[in-house]
Amino acid sequence: NVIVFGETGVGKSSVVNLIAGKEVAKVSSSVDGCTMSSTPYPVVLSDRKICIFDTVGLEEPQMGVNGYLAAIEKAYRLIQSLGKAGGVHLLLFCMRGGRITATAQSNYRLFCEFLCNKQVPIALVFTGLEKEERMEDWWERNAKIVESYGIRGVSHACITAVRDNTSGQDYKYQESARMVRELLTKYAREDNAFLLESQIWIAVFGRKLMGLITKKRNPKQKDIVKVLTKRCKFDPETANKIAETITQGEEALRAGADGQAVATGEEVQQEEGVVAQRELSGSDTSWFMIEFFTSTSVLFFVYVLYFTSAICLLNLHIFISTRIPPSASHVVHPQLATSRSV
Repeated sequence: NVIVFGETGVGKSSVVNLIAGKEVAKVSSSVDGCTMSSTPYPVVLSDRKICIFDTVGLEEPQMGVNGYLAAIEKAYRLIQSLGKAGGVHLLLFCMRGGRITATAQSNYRLFCEFLCNKQVPIALVFTGLEKEERMEDWWERNAKIVESYGIRGVSHACITAVRDNTSGQDYKYQESARMVRELLTKYAREDNAFLLESQIWIAVFGRKLMGLITKKRNPKQKDIVKVLTKRCKFDPETANKIAETITQGEEALRAGADGQAVATGEEVQQEEGVVAQRELSGSDTSWFMIEFFTSTSVLFFVYVLYFTSAICLLNLHIFISTRIPPSASHVVHPQLATSRSV
Protein backbone atom coordinates (compact mmCIF):
# COMPACT_ATOMS: atom_id res chain seq x y z
CA ASN A 1 0.00 0.00 0.00
CA VAL A 2 1.57 3.24 -1.21
CA ILE A 3 0.41 6.77 -0.30
CA VAL A 4 1.05 9.30 -3.07
CA PHE A 5 0.76 12.85 -1.74
CA GLY A 6 1.65 16.46 -2.52
CA GLU A 7 0.08 19.80 -3.36
CA THR A 8 -2.62 20.12 -6.01
CA GLY A 9 -1.02 20.68 -9.39
CA VAL A 10 2.24 18.80 -8.85
CA GLY A 11 0.99 15.87 -10.94
CA LYS A 12 -0.02 13.19 -8.40
CA SER A 13 -2.74 11.73 -10.62
CA SER A 14 -0.40 11.79 -13.62
CA VAL A 15 2.17 9.88 -11.56
CA VAL A 16 -0.50 7.28 -10.71
CA ASN A 17 -1.28 6.90 -14.43
CA LEU A 18 2.44 6.72 -15.17
CA ILE A 19 2.80 3.79 -12.76
CA ALA A 20 -0.31 2.01 -14.01
CA GLY A 21 0.69 2.42 -17.66
CA LYS A 22 -2.78 3.70 -18.50
CA GLU A 23 -5.26 6.35 -17.39
CA VAL A 24 -6.84 5.16 -14.16
CA ALA A 25 -6.82 8.44 -12.20
CA LYS A 26 -8.63 11.52 -13.38
CA VAL A 27 -6.25 14.43 -13.87
CA SER A 28 -7.75 17.72 -12.71
CA SER A 29 -6.33 21.18 -12.10
CA SER A 30 -8.96 22.01 -9.49
CA VAL A 31 -8.89 21.24 -5.79
CA ASP A 32 -10.43 17.78 -5.54
CA GLY A 33 -11.45 17.43 -1.92
CA CYS A 34 -10.01 18.49 1.40
CA THR A 35 -6.69 17.61 3.01
CA MET A 36 -6.20 13.86 3.61
CA SER A 37 -8.97 12.87 1.16
CA SER A 38 -7.79 9.73 -0.61
CA THR A 39 -8.71 7.58 -3.61
CA PRO A 40 -7.27 4.04 -3.96
CA TYR A 41 -6.07 2.68 -7.32
CA PRO A 42 -5.02 -1.01 -7.54
CA VAL A 43 -2.25 -1.80 -10.03
CA VAL A 44 -0.07 -4.82 -10.77
CA LEU A 45 3.72 -4.50 -11.11
CA SER A 46 5.85 -7.56 -11.82
CA ASP A 47 3.06 -9.86 -10.61
CA ARG A 48 2.79 -7.85 -7.38
CA LYS A 49 -0.47 -6.24 -6.38
CA ILE A 50 0.04 -2.67 -5.26
CA CYS A 51 -2.66 -0.29 -4.09
CA ILE A 52 -1.85 3.38 -4.64
CA PHE A 53 -3.71 5.87 -2.44
CA ASP A 54 -3.84 9.20 -4.29
CA THR A 55 -4.10 11.57 -1.31
CA VAL A 56 -4.75 15.31 -1.12
CA GLY A 57 -2.10 17.27 0.75
CA LEU A 58 -2.05 20.76 2.22
CA GLU A 59 -2.56 23.70 -0.13
CA GLU A 60 -1.13 26.23 2.33
CA PRO A 61 1.62 25.96 4.99
CA GLN A 62 -1.05 26.31 7.68
CA MET A 63 -4.73 25.46 8.01
CA GLY A 64 -7.80 26.93 9.64
CA VAL A 65 -9.97 25.30 12.28
CA ASN A 66 -12.49 23.98 9.74
CA GLY A 67 -9.70 22.49 7.65
CA TYR A 68 -8.26 20.88 10.77
CA LEU A 69 -11.54 19.22 11.74
CA ALA A 70 -12.09 17.93 8.20
CA ALA A 71 -8.51 16.59 8.06
CA ILE A 72 -9.06 14.64 11.30
CA GLU A 73 -12.04 12.86 9.74
CA LYS A 74 -10.32 12.14 6.41
CA ALA A 75 -7.11 10.94 8.06
CA TYR A 76 -9.07 8.57 10.29
CA ARG A 77 -10.84 7.09 7.28
CA LEU A 78 -7.52 6.73 5.45
CA ILE A 79 -5.94 4.88 8.36
CA GLN A 80 -8.97 2.60 8.62
CA SER A 81 -8.69 1.74 4.92
CA LEU A 82 -4.97 1.14 5.20
CA GLY A 83 -5.46 -0.99 8.32
CA LYS A 84 -7.92 -3.26 6.53
CA ALA A 85 -5.53 -3.49 3.57
CA GLY A 86 -2.53 -4.48 5.70
CA GLY A 87 -0.87 -1.18 6.67
CA VAL A 88 1.31 1.41 4.95
CA HIS A 89 4.40 0.24 3.08
CA LEU A 90 5.71 3.35 1.29
CA LEU A 91 5.16 7.12 0.99
CA LEU A 92 5.63 8.75 -2.41
CA PHE A 93 6.09 12.52 -2.06
CA CYS A 94 5.44 14.41 -5.32
CA MET A 95 6.91 17.89 -5.81
CA ARG A 96 7.49 20.17 -8.76
CA GLY A 97 11.11 20.43 -9.76
CA GLY A 98 11.74 23.99 -8.64
CA ARG A 99 11.59 26.07 -5.48
CA ILE A 100 10.87 24.17 -2.26
CA THR A 101 7.85 25.91 -0.75
CA ALA A 102 6.74 26.20 2.86
CA THR A 103 3.67 24.16 1.87
CA ALA A 104 5.92 21.33 0.64
CA GLN A 105 7.68 21.32 4.02
CA SER A 106 4.36 21.18 5.87
CA ASN A 107 3.17 18.30 3.68
CA TYR A 108 6.35 16.39 4.40
CA ARG A 109 5.79 16.76 8.14
CA LEU A 110 2.07 15.98 7.83
CA PHE A 111 2.56 12.60 6.19
CA CYS A 112 6.03 11.50 7.26
CA GLU A 113 6.02 12.70 10.88
CA PHE A 114 2.37 13.14 11.89
CA LEU A 115 0.62 10.40 9.95
CA CYS A 116 3.28 7.70 9.91
CA ASN A 117 5.46 8.73 12.88
CA LYS A 118 8.64 8.45 10.74
CA GLN A 119 8.13 4.67 10.58
CA VAL A 120 7.46 4.41 6.83
CA PRO A 121 10.11 4.84 4.09
CA ILE A 122 9.52 7.88 1.89
CA ALA A 123 10.65 8.31 -1.73
CA LEU A 124 10.80 11.70 -3.45
CA VAL A 125 9.39 12.24 -6.94
CA PHE A 126 10.18 15.51 -8.74
CA THR A 127 7.87 16.22 -11.66
CA GLY A 128 7.80 18.76 -14.51
CA LEU A 129 11.37 18.11 -15.68
CA GLU A 130 10.59 17.39 -19.33
CA LYS A 131 12.65 20.43 -20.44
CA GLU A 132 15.79 19.08 -18.80
CA GLU A 133 18.13 17.50 -21.33
CA ARG A 134 18.98 14.91 -18.70
CA MET A 135 16.38 14.88 -15.92
CA GLU A 136 18.78 13.58 -13.27
CA ASP A 137 20.85 16.76 -13.71
CA TRP A 138 18.20 18.62 -11.75
CA TRP A 139 18.85 16.47 -8.67
CA GLU A 140 22.60 16.85 -8.97
CA ARG A 141 22.16 20.63 -8.89
CA ASN A 142 19.55 20.75 -6.13
CA ALA A 143 20.10 17.75 -3.84
CA LYS A 144 21.78 19.76 -1.08
CA ILE A 145 19.11 22.46 -1.25
CA VAL A 146 16.32 19.91 -0.84
CA GLU A 147 18.07 18.32 2.13
CA SER A 148 18.68 21.73 3.72
CA TYR A 149 14.89 22.07 4.04
CA GLY A 150 14.75 18.86 6.08
CA ILE A 151 13.22 16.83 3.22
CA ARG A 152 14.95 13.46 2.93
CA GLY A 153 14.01 10.17 1.38
CA VAL A 154 15.33 6.66 0.87
CA SER A 155 15.58 7.43 -2.85
CA HIS A 156 14.29 9.79 -5.52
CA ALA A 157 13.16 9.99 -9.14
CA CYS A 158 13.37 13.01 -11.47
CA ILE A 159 10.63 12.55 -14.04
CA THR A 160 8.14 13.90 -16.49
CA ALA A 161 4.55 12.71 -16.21
CA VAL A 162 3.53 14.42 -19.45
CA ARG A 163 2.95 11.97 -22.29
CA ASP A 164 4.53 13.30 -25.50
CA ASN A 165 5.17 11.21 -28.59
CA THR A 166 7.73 13.59 -30.07
CA SER A 167 11.28 12.38 -30.52
CA GLY A 168 13.17 12.35 -27.22
CA GLN A 169 10.16 13.18 -25.06
CA ASP A 170 8.61 9.73 -25.40
CA TYR A 171 11.89 8.23 -24.18
CA LYS A 172 11.83 10.53 -21.12
CA TYR A 173 8.27 9.43 -20.34
CA GLN A 174 9.12 5.74 -20.57
CA GLU A 175 12.26 6.26 -18.50
CA SER A 176 10.18 8.12 -15.88
CA ALA A 177 7.74 5.20 -15.66
CA ARG A 178 10.63 2.78 -15.20
CA MET A 179 12.22 4.82 -12.38
CA VAL A 180 9.02 5.29 -10.39
CA ARG A 181 8.01 1.63 -10.72
CA GLU A 182 11.50 0.68 -9.58
CA LEU A 183 11.01 2.77 -6.43
CA LEU A 184 7.80 0.89 -5.66
CA THR A 185 9.15 -2.60 -6.25
CA LYS A 186 12.33 -1.88 -4.27
CA TYR A 187 10.99 -0.03 -1.22
CA ALA A 188 7.33 -1.08 -0.87
CA ARG A 189 8.13 -4.37 0.83
CA GLU A 190 5.42 -6.62 2.26
CA ASP A 191 7.40 -7.25 5.46
CA ASN A 192 7.62 -3.52 6.20
CA ALA A 193 3.98 -2.67 6.92
CA PHE A 194 3.19 0.07 9.40
CA LEU A 195 -0.02 -0.43 11.40
CA LEU A 196 -1.61 1.90 13.93
CA GLU A 197 -4.22 1.37 16.62
CA SER A 198 -6.93 3.84 15.63
CA GLN A 199 -7.83 5.36 19.02
CA ILE A 200 -4.26 5.96 20.16
CA TRP A 201 -3.21 7.11 16.72
CA ILE A 202 -6.00 9.67 16.22
CA ALA A 203 -5.13 11.30 19.56
CA VAL A 204 -1.43 11.59 18.70
CA PHE A 205 -2.12 12.70 15.13
CA GLY A 206 -4.67 15.31 16.23
CA ARG A 207 -2.27 16.71 18.82
CA LYS A 208 0.58 17.02 16.31
CA LEU A 209 -1.67 18.43 13.59
CA MET A 210 -2.55 21.38 15.83
CA GLY A 211 0.96 22.65 15.13
CA LEU A 212 -0.17 23.53 11.59
CA ILE A 213 -3.24 25.54 12.63
CA THR A 214 -3.16 29.31 12.15
CA LYS A 215 -1.86 30.89 15.36
CA LYS A 216 -4.27 31.52 18.26
CA ARG A 217 -7.17 29.72 16.58
CA ASN A 218 -7.15 26.26 18.10
CA PRO A 219 -10.39 24.26 17.80
CA LYS A 220 -12.69 23.82 20.77
CA GLN A 221 -12.87 20.45 22.47
CA LYS A 222 -16.61 20.15 21.84
CA ASP A 223 -16.07 20.59 18.07
CA ILE A 224 -13.49 17.80 18.04
CA VAL A 225 -15.89 15.55 19.97
CA LYS A 226 -18.60 16.29 17.41
CA VAL A 227 -16.36 15.21 14.53
CA LEU A 228 -15.24 12.06 16.33
CA THR A 229 -18.77 10.97 17.22
CA LYS A 230 -20.74 11.96 14.12
CA ARG A 231 -18.16 11.45 11.37
CA CYS A 232 -15.72 8.92 12.81
CA LYS A 233 -18.40 6.99 14.73
CA PHE A 234 -16.62 6.91 18.10
CA ASP A 235 -18.79 6.44 21.16
CA PRO A 236 -19.19 9.64 23.25
CA GLU A 237 -16.95 8.48 26.11
CA THR A 238 -14.05 7.55 23.81
CA ALA A 239 -14.51 10.70 21.75
CA ASN A 240 -14.29 12.87 24.87
CA LYS A 241 -11.09 11.14 26.02
CA ILE A 242 -9.48 11.56 22.59
CA ALA A 243 -10.55 15.21 22.33
CA GLU A 244 -9.24 15.90 25.83
CA THR A 245 -5.91 14.36 24.89
CA ILE A 246 -5.71 16.46 21.73
CA THR A 247 -6.50 19.77 23.45
CA GLN A 248 -4.75 19.23 26.79
CA GLY A 249 -1.88 16.93 25.91
CA GLU A 250 -0.09 14.51 28.19
CA GLU A 251 -1.92 15.40 31.41
CA ALA A 252 -5.19 14.14 29.94
CA LEU A 253 -3.53 10.89 28.93
CA ARG A 254 -2.18 10.30 32.42
CA ALA A 255 -5.60 10.76 34.03
CA GLY A 256 -6.82 7.17 34.14
CA ALA A 257 -4.92 6.09 31.02
CA ASP A 258 -3.27 2.72 30.56
CA GLY A 259 0.46 2.20 30.02
CA GLN A 260 0.26 2.38 26.26
CA ALA A 261 -1.57 5.71 26.33
CA VAL A 262 0.97 7.18 28.75
CA ALA A 263 3.80 6.18 26.46
CA THR A 264 1.99 7.90 23.62
CA GLY A 265 1.65 11.03 25.74
CA GLU A 266 5.41 11.07 26.29
CA GLU A 267 5.86 10.69 22.57
CA VAL A 268 3.61 13.71 21.99
CA GLN A 269 5.70 15.76 24.42
CA GLN A 270 8.96 14.69 22.77
CA GLU A 271 7.61 15.50 19.34
CA GLU A 272 6.52 18.95 20.50
CA GLY A 273 10.03 19.52 21.86
CA VAL A 274 11.53 18.62 18.50
CA VAL A 275 9.11 20.93 16.72
CA ALA A 276 9.97 23.79 19.10
CA GLN A 277 13.71 23.36 18.46
CA ARG A 278 13.60 22.85 14.68
CA GLU A 279 15.28 25.40 12.45
CA LEU A 280 13.14 28.25 11.20
CA SER A 281 12.16 27.62 7.61
CA GLY A 282 9.37 28.29 5.13
CA SER A 283 6.37 29.93 6.78
CA ASP A 284 8.10 29.91 10.20
CA THR A 285 10.88 32.03 8.74
CA SER A 286 8.30 34.39 7.26
CA TRP A 287 6.61 34.91 10.63
CA PHE A 288 9.97 35.40 12.32
CA MET A 289 11.05 38.02 9.77
CA ILE A 290 7.72 39.86 10.05
CA GLU A 291 8.02 40.06 13.84
CA PHE A 292 11.69 41.08 13.62
CA PHE A 293 11.12 43.89 11.16
CA THR A 294 8.03 45.08 13.02
CA SER A 295 9.89 45.42 16.33
CA THR A 296 12.88 47.03 14.56
CA SER A 297 10.62 49.55 12.82
CA VAL A 298 8.96 50.56 16.11
CA LEU A 299 12.34 51.05 17.78
CA PHE A 300 13.59 53.12 14.84
CA PHE A 301 10.45 55.29 14.98
CA VAL A 302 10.99 55.96 18.70
CA TYR A 303 14.59 57.06 18.09
CA VAL A 304 13.58 59.33 15.19
CA LEU A 305 10.84 60.90 17.33
CA TYR A 306 13.30 61.47 20.19
CA PHE A 307 15.96 63.18 18.06
CA THR A 308 13.37 65.23 16.14
CA SER A 309 11.97 66.54 19.45
CA ALA A 310 15.45 67.41 20.70
CA ILE A 311 16.25 69.36 17.52
CA CYS A 312 12.94 71.25 17.72
CA LEU A 313 13.58 72.26 21.35
CA LEU A 314 17.11 73.41 20.48
CA ASN A 315 15.82 75.53 17.60
CA LEU A 316 13.15 77.05 19.84
CA HIS A 317 15.79 77.98 22.42
CA ILE A 318 17.98 79.62 19.78
CA PHE A 319 14.99 81.50 18.35
CA ILE A 320 13.95 82.92 21.74
CA SER A 321 17.54 83.84 22.61
CA THR A 322 18.04 85.79 19.37
CA ARG A 323 14.72 87.67 19.74
CA ILE A 324 15.56 89.19 23.18
CA PRO A 325 18.34 91.85 23.30
CA PRO A 326 20.93 91.30 26.03
CA SER A 327 20.45 94.89 27.30
CA ALA A 328 16.79 94.27 27.98
CA SER A 329 17.42 91.32 30.19
CA HIS A 330 17.25 93.47 33.36
CA VAL A 331 13.82 94.86 32.54
CA VAL A 332 11.13 93.39 34.77
CA HIS A 333 8.14 92.86 32.56
CA PRO A 334 5.56 90.01 32.98
CA GLN A 335 5.38 89.06 29.32
CA LEU A 336 9.16 89.20 28.90
CA ALA A 337 9.72 87.14 32.03
CA THR A 338 7.25 84.59 30.80
CA SER A 339 8.95 84.41 27.38
CA ARG A 340 12.39 83.93 28.90
CA SER A 341 11.17 81.30 31.29
CA VAL A 342 9.59 79.46 28.36
